[in-house]
Amino acid sequence: MKAYKIIAVGAALLLACSCGYNEKGTAEGNTAVIIEIQEIPEDTGVTEAAKEKKPFVSGTGLLDCNYFDDGYFISWDNRSEEYPSDKKIISGVVPHHLTAGHLISGFFKAAAKSRSDIETVVIIATSHIEGNESFYTTYSDWNSPFGIVETDRDIVSLFCNESGAAVDNERLIADHSASSHIPFVKHYFPEAKTACLLVAPGFDKSLPERLADVLYSIPDKEKCLFLFSVDFSHYLSAVEADRADEITSKAVSERDYGKIEGFTNDNVDSPFCLSAYVRLSEYFGDDIYEADNCNTADVLGIPYSKELYPEGVTSYFVLMTRSDNGG
Repeated sequence: MKAYKIIAVGAALLLACSCGYNEKGTAEGNTAVIIEIQEIPEDTGVTEAAKEKKPFVSGTGLLDCNYFDDGYFISWDNRSEEYPSDKKIISGVVPHHLTAGHLISGFFKAAAKSRSDIETVVIIATSHIEGNESFYTTYSDWNSPFGIVETDRDIVSLFCNESGAAVDNERLIADHSASSHIPFVKHYFPEAKTACLLVAPGFDKSLPERLADVLYSIPDKEKCLFLFSVDFSHYLSAVEADRADEITSKAVSERDYGKIEGFTNDNVDSPFCLSAYVRLSEYFGDDIYEADNCNTADVLGIPYSKELYPEGVTSYFVLMTRSDNGG
């Protein structure tokens, strides 16, 4: 039971990263389960430093990964599933909610096994902070707990020139949806660069197609791994979230763009990111494989109840676009 409690506390501490949008497009957080888990007795083995969740600060002028706690990384890596890696993984969808860190590890491990030619991990992520632009990016490098990750400035220039992305370093640091993945990039692809793009909610309906077009126009796209950072159902009960996930899964498999782009927080936190992912998969001509689907209650191993989850659960998918052409 001791190991189970450590995992539960570790996951709960990171639930603050679970955000969705309300009807006005403003980010909201789900912190309810944290209160419950904090009542677990103090003999769990979790250090006081971990409980305080102090941000990682470099002081070097590089961008920091403030939401990532490397103290939990080994458990995520050990818990990760062995997703299929027999085909070349071109792109995928993973959570940014670090409660599901083992799902992120599983995706990166499979991608690393599937190909050896990845030079840049392109991260397309949900923006949780209000702003006046559709896209935000950065030219700066990142300082992760595992080392510095360089930014691919050629791709960032493409983001700025072709999609009108605004450069906003503070936003990239403050929003967990891209920065949380940087340490995974460094660990599983030590030599790879990254290029991050935050996608804001509620703008032009042409945004998903425009984004997919820009990504597909990257000159060396065959040497990129495209990672879409998306969480799914928010604020529903576990049963309701499962039903919403079934609808989401069907829309993705059928490439129903109208359905996807009309989704609310009941299904996904960024319908436009998800639609762009499906479109990019279609451009590459490759099928989408659903590697995993679960929710907060599944991950924590704590059965759903309104008392424990008064704000509902968050659900997660791991999706992979795979090619028969080996890496």
